[in-house]
Amino acid sequence: FIDACFSGLTRDGSALMAGARPLVLTPAERNVIGVSLFSAARGSQLAGSLDDQGHGLFSYYLFKGLSGAADVDADRAVTAGELAFYLEQAVPRAAAELDREQSPSVFIEDVDRLLVRY
Repeated sequence: FIDACFSGLTRDGSALMAGARPLVLTPAERNVIGVSLFSAARGSQLAGSLDDQGHGLFSYYLFKGLSGAADVDADRAVTAGELAFYLEQAVPRAAAELDREQSPSVFIEDVDRLLVRY
């Protein structure tokens, strides 16, 4: 799980280093077996924060999802596929309410992989 952007900017939009230019990552072909990746944003998007919650936007919904909000079938367990679906819906919707654009980038090796039972 990665709640970060690679733009060279802080959450308030100021440069981490004077004169720094944004870095845009282009995904390479994935050859890693057994690894799933959930990251906060895609391409050149900035990973936003929810200051009133004390978390990044992605982290806030990640924690909610793992706490049961992503449990689509109500079996008291959250799978990688359920969490991906939840994050792909919740994060862009919340970002839009803040007049931002942010969509998580998700690569899942096994959608049925159990992440948490609560």
